Amino acid sequence: MTNLIDGDMIQYSVGWSIGDGEVEDAYRRVDEFLKWITEQTGHTESRIFIQGEGNFRKEILPEYKANRRDKAKPTHHEAIREYLIGAWRAEVVDGEEVDDKLGYTQGDGTIICSGDKDLDCIPGKHFNWSKKYVDKGIYELSEVESNRFFYTQCLTGDSTDNINGLKKSVGKVATKKIKEPLLTMESNIDMYNYVSSIYGDYNFHPQAKCLWIRRKENEIWEPPKMVEDVRQDMGMQDKGIKQENTGLGMG
Repeated sequence: MTNLIDGDMIQYSVGWSIGDGEVEDAYRRVDEFLKWITEQTGHTESRIFIQGEGNFRKEILPEYKANRRDKAKPTHHEAIREYLIGAWRAEVVDGEEVDDKLGYTQGDGTIICSGDKDLDCIPGKHFNWSKKYVDKGIYELSEVESNRFFYTQCLTGDSTDNINGLKKSVGKVATKKIKEPLLTMESNIDMYNYVSSIYGDYNFHPQAKCLWIRRKENEIWEPPKMVEDVRQDMGMQDKGIKQENTGLGMG
C-alpha cells in the first residue's frame, strides 16, 4: 500500500506552525510530519506531490482562486518546498493541481493522505489529518459517495477557491436544505439532473469543471451521458434502447 501525500498542505502547515523560527526546525518538523503519516496509515511507501506552474482551471474560470492572490505565505514557504523536493523526492505537478495528481494516481493499492476534504471527490482509501477528520483514521469512499460529494459541492461552492455555488445567492440555510435530496441519490445522472434543475438558467458547468478533481489524466469534467447519447456518438442506432446512466461521461 502506498501513501499518496499532499505536499502542498505539508508546506503550508509546517510553514505556519514554525513562523519566523529557524529553517532547520521547519525541516525537522517536515520529517516528523511525514513519519507520523506513515505511522497513522501503517505503510512506509510514499509518494509526495507538490505544486508547480500553471493550472488549467484558470482558463475555464479566470476568477478561480483570485481571492488568494494577495495572501501572505509562511516565511519558510520556499525553503520547505525545496526541502520536500530535494530530501523527500517530492514530485512537482505542472498544469493542474496536486489534488488532480492525487486523484488519478489513486488505485486499489493507495491511500490519499491530505488535510483537504475536497479530495473526498475521489473514490478509494483516504487519511485526512485535519482536526475534524483525523480520528476517523483510514476511511474508504465508494464511487457513489464521491459523486455525491462532488455534486453537493456544486451546490455549496468552495469559498476558499472563489467558487460561489448557490450559497452566495440563496444563503447558507437554504443551500443546506437544497442539498438534502442528494444524500439519498445513487445514480450519477439523477444527481446531475437534480443539481442542474436547481441552477435553472444559470450554467453551473464552469464551476463544476473547476470543482471536479481528475480521476483520469488530462480529463475535463463533462455532464454525464445517457446510454442512447453514447450510442449515437458511436454511430449506433437502437430506438428501443433503455436510457441509463453510463457513468461520468468525461471528455
